[in-house]
Amino acid sequence: MPFAITLRFDPDSVQAIDRLWDALAAAGIDSDRQKLGYAAHVTLAIYPNETAVERLRAAVDRVGNLWDTLPIALSGLGLFPGPPAILFAAPVMTSALLARQAELLALLPDLPMHPH
Repeated sequence: MPFAITLRFDPDSVQAIDRLWDALAAAGIDSDRQKLGYAAHVTLAIYPNETAVERLRAAVDRVGNLWDTLPIALSGLGLFPGPPAILFAAPVMTSALLARQAELLALLPDLPMHPH
């Protein structure tokens, strides 16, 4: 299974996001998140399952220890195409969020990353 490096939301935000997904599921629009059991998150990168976990852990430890809480707003819904298509809540792309991702990726420039 691939490795995802993610930012997690605070408990209040998780509750609000869960209410959104519950409403979508109740309307018959999407229930994948409930089925998969993923906590609300923003994905910074996804690496193949053959990636050395020690390299990923070292990179996360190096940058994660320097990061403070980052406010993140959601702008709407999006869809990752493909079978199956995946519905997601799209974060507002800010320079601070992009900088976090860039800091992480700069530590792992030679690793292949999933394009989404």
